[in-house]
Amino acid sequence: LARSSIPVARVIIAVGDSRGQQQLPVKNGQKLPVDINMKKKLLLNKHKNKDKEAEAADPDADGDRDPAKKRKMKKGRFMRLKKRKNMSAEELAKHLVIDEDGLIADGSEGAGGAEDFDPTFADEDEEGLTLLERAKRCMCRFPPEVDRAKALLEDALKAEPESLEILEYFGTMLSEEGDEDRAREVLRKSVTLKPDGGPERYLYLAQLSRGSEALGFYRRGAATLKAQLESSQNTPATSSSSTAAPVGTVETARSQSLRAQLAGAQASIAELYMTDLADDDDAEERCEEAVLEGLKADPDCLALLTAQTSLLKVQGRVEEAKEVSLKCFKLISAAIDAATEEGDLHDDDEEEDTGRPTLPDEDTIASLARDLIDLEQTNEARELMCGLLARDEEDFRAWILLGWCHVVEADPETAKECAEHGLKLCKKHKEEADMWKPELKKLLDKAASMKPGGSKAKEEGSTPDDKQ
Repeated sequence: LARSSIPVARVIIAVGDSRGQQQLPVKNGQKLPVDINMKKKLLLNKHKNKDKEAEAADPDADGDRDPAKKRKMKKGRFMRLKKRKNMSAEELAKHLVIDEDGLIADGSEGAGGAEDFDPTFADEDEEGLTLLERAKRCMCRFPPEVDRAKALLEDALKAEPESLEILEYFGTMLSEEGDEDRAREVLRKSVTLKPDGGPERYLYLAQLSRGSEALGFYRRGAATLKAQLESSQNTPATSSSSTAAPVGTVETARSQSLRAQLAGAQASIAELYMTDLADDDDAEERCEEAVLEGLKADPDCLALLTAQTSLLKVQGRVEEAKEVSLKCFKLISAAIDAATEEGDLHDDDEEEDTGRPTLPDEDTIASLARDLIDLEQTNEARELMCGLLARDEEDFRAWILLGWCHVVEADPETAKECAEHGLKLCKKHKEEADMWKPELKKLLDKAASMKPGGSKAKEEGSTPDDKQ
């Protein structure tokens, strides 16, 4: 909420924080977001008071109620809100006001005080909302009401079978929920009705496809993004109102977003030519073409720079590969440092315009670490893996790559410790960890075959890429 661009007052009221006792710097009735801990305290106090009143009126009335159910009733409504990441500051603020006594109150008309606050929005009437709006609300709850949202969207499609807005939202939701067959059906219908519509539809379809079909969708998406980028750059930044926000700023932000998406699409094309389409006669040429085209859009795109590192390494241009990989490392380190300072290290799944480098996903970091290890830049690779383990200490891939760092550094004992720890995690997670067992056993065998204090020279099968 603090990073939201919505101009609402920010007041932190933490339980046990002396700042919570200060006079709130807002006028009577002004809406603002509130700290989660205060809402929890207010909500639980409400139920405690009601329980005491009920017990005083009828001491035996509560005897038949299940204690676990009582606790669930007390905390259930709060927990729905606690982890609702998609809730904007504006959406939360419209429910909250400051009453005459400086207490947090429900923002609905006629609200009495903090005890009337309901994070589930049960006080709102859904009769005036469209089926699409109701489905979006279901997906914003915690946990998301996926089945109900799907049912609402199916009804919405029956009523408006050619609504591009419904088709695009429904297709995106189905893709993210793993319903691939239905997602393809919905998204294909959307692009058939309007081929020059949103590029995201093509990118989702590409992720649901393989090989040449995926390549076709990525190219269509990239072409659409490029056209939109050119259009946004050619649009004059003018404003009809002196009080409105500068349009030029909005256009610049939109252009940056389009460039980032275009670079990401080109990175995916390059990745295809290094995997599914690696056997094509012109794979290397097309891969390099995609990388260079993407770098024109966004020269700091981590996915593109990582793909470029892999390409240069395969081409034997080792020094250039090292230079690009170190640039990637510095960008990732800067993003992680910025996120750590803001306490946002685990929120890389939220897409926000924070003005700082984007925190990369684990796949990008792991891919770069593989290249760094193969290029014998183990200090940087080890730092990246320690960063992943700081996020999740049970990250199998991080333990494997960390072990290979020590293999390249001729430290078999530490490499063995990494492999053995990973195998212990496999026993804990059982079937979920089966895919990692072969990798960990290969690492363990390699560490066992090494002599302590050997040279740092690469032997056959001594790095992740050679092993593959």
